Amino acid sequence: MNDPSATVAAATEPGPAGFVDKARILWFSLPLYLRIYLGFLLVANFFIIFWVPVNDFDTMSTYLARIKLEEFGPLVDTATLPEMYIFPKFFDYLHAPFLWLGYFTYAPSAILFVVFVVLLIKETSPKVALIALFLCLTADPVITAVTSAKNDMPLAVFGFIAWYLIARLENSKYYLSLCTSALCAVIGTKWHGAFMLVVLGPFLIYRLATSHRPSWASLVVFGLFLPLFFIASSAEVYFNNYVRDGSFFPRPEHFAYHATGMKNAVFSVGAFLTSSVFDSFDWAFYALDRLSGGLLWSVVNVLTMNRKVDFIIMPNSHIAGFGFPILIVIACSLIFVTRREEDPALRVGAGLALFWAASNFYYFTYSTWLNRYFIATFIFGLIPTATLISRMSFKIGLRLRALLAAYLIGITGHVLLFDGEHRMVPVTLRDHSGNKSAVYSTIFHDFWDRDLLYYQIWTGYAEIHKYMRANVKLSDGLFFLNFEKGADAPFLYPLIKDRRPANTRIASVRFGGAWNPELCSEFRFVMTYLGAIDDPHYEMAYQYPGRREITIYRRKFPDCR
Repeated sequence: MNDPSATVAAATEPGPAGFVDKARILWFSLPLYLRIYLGFLLVANFFIIFWVPVNDFDTMSTYLARIKLEEFGPLVDTATLPEMYIFPKFFDYLHAPFLWLGYFTYAPSAILFVVFVVLLIKETSPKVALIALFLCLTADPVITAVTSAKNDMPLAVFGFIAWYLIARLENSKYYLSLCTSALCAVIGTKWHGAFMLVVLGPFLIYRLATSHRPSWASLVVFGLFLPLFFIASSAEVYFNNYVRDGSFFPRPEHFAYHATGMKNAVFSVGAFLTSSVFDSFDWAFYALDRLSGGLLWSVVNVLTMNRKVDFIIMPNSHIAGFGFPILIVIACSLIFVTRREEDPALRVGAGLALFWAASNFYYFTYSTWLNRYFIATFIFGLIPTATLISRMSFKIGLRLRALLAAYLIGITGHVLLFDGEHRMVPVTLRDHSGNKSAVYSTIFHDFWDRDLLYYQIWTGYAEIHKYMRANVKLSDGLFFLNFEKGADAPFLYPLIKDRRPANTRIASVRFGGAWNPELCSEFRFVMTYLGAIDDPHYEMAYQYPGRREITIYRRKFPDCR
């Protein structure tokens, strides 16, 4: 086993310029037991990324489902929610190349995170990279996002890539085109990527005006890149929004937690800071809450303005917070941005981290469900923070090193075992009153039936899937009619993922869709969401009751008599 003092000392040296050499120094600066653990973690996450299908309810009922629904017609006709055609979709469609595997995987998010880590190591010394990666691995929302299809991590990475290209790329005929492509990916991934462009746009203009003046060759390349800009920015979505609604961006009613104003910002900052402190001690509080019968978190909910909803259903890494790491990043970014002697590009990154946090506090009411919104703050502030910490003259003793390693193992273990999308330990969830509970099984329960792994979150719909698999053939005609006019959406994709437009139709009452008895001869089955059809040719064959009711009707006779 390596001598700890020697390996840590190796990581404190500036190190060689090559990425491979830096990565090797980083890896061997870790004690053997931690390398073994991280190796196991990498293998486990590789398995999750490529075996467990994406099953987050919001993502699969709304955003990724667009890829399939567009096979059956324009989204303005087939969408189950307006958000499907109002929100940008560049990142969602990056999943399409991986569908040859037969399932939606977490590969796009994981690959983008690897790109970020490579740029991080390339940009910094091994010591700074070691500190930055430690902060990453102890920030629950960051590592949870690596095996998630949510677009917050990709947004942050696209923004980081844009910053890196603007700040570090040598002047060439591709400079303007590559930087613009990255900026387009930012706005094409999430509409409030526009907040990032407020900082990155002027940064690019400044660089073009000072040290990277575009040549005629670069302008020609820029023109050739225009189709890519159109695709990456989801320009079609924004233009259609303007034509239809008079605004490029979604209206407030189309996104949750919207509340603009300084009063909202002050309350959100208070709740965020309080939650971040509590989230550093998740497991201790969770254990005490169990012992006190829910009393502890009743008090915590009051302190956090009743927004600490995650501890009603803990443990679930998707709604756990950053803990102390985000507070460290914000504090160090504040210090870094005020120091004129620092690298100007890093000061821009630190400033963007703070601007992004302020924009979210101002524009959204903070909730633990929105911790992932602050991943970009964390990513942009990471290098300035690690740079400041690396200059501090203090020695990490064996006990402190062991404590930090234990904290890292605890956070990463929590994500690995208790991520709601791919639990490896069964969980019984209860509300504070103790009157309601539900048991959630692990991914190993349906390990060899990957279709059923889509229902890790919305478990009840697995029964619909089983019924359809047993009774509705892919060759049978199926008409799906969505009666919902509010904000709910059916978890539809897994039920139609193998069907084809030739004998399947998707319609929504919200967009003028309706059942026509004259279609009887085409469709043996009619499936409805939160509604019913009155047609003497059909009888109810199956119903999944509840808040997201699905009803399946079967044609009584072969010839619609």
